[in-house]
Amino acid sequence: MKSMSRIEASKCRTTHLKLNRDYRQVQSTYRNLTSAVRRKQELVAAQMQDRENKEKCAREGAKSANQLQLNMRMQEEALDEQIMRERETEIRHINKSMHQVNEIFKVRSYLLTFHSIK
Repeated sequence: MKSMSRIEASKCRTTHLKLNRDYRQVQSTYRNLTSAVRRKQELVAAQMQDRENKEKCAREGAKSANQLQLNMRMQEEALDEQIMRERETEIRHINKSMHQVNEIFKVRSYLLTFHSIK
């Protein structure tokens, strides 16, 4: 570079900068393309897996569908039973509380009657 004139050195630097910029642009494009290819490959793999799952379900047929429905019904019934047990417990608690309130009013009535007699 020392033996080059300023104009030649300037041209070399400009060329170098342009080549650097072009290289970075190509590198960025390459990364984007490889990323896009990877995403497409993952999508194709997911589609193939989905297709295989659908074919498997079709082969197993109504048996697995009926089993699934039966399992869902059993889960719903178990949930319903649990809710009924909880409600029954709450109703018993409310009933017990009402009897306690009733006893309180009986005692209150007795005390009021007793005080009014005196």
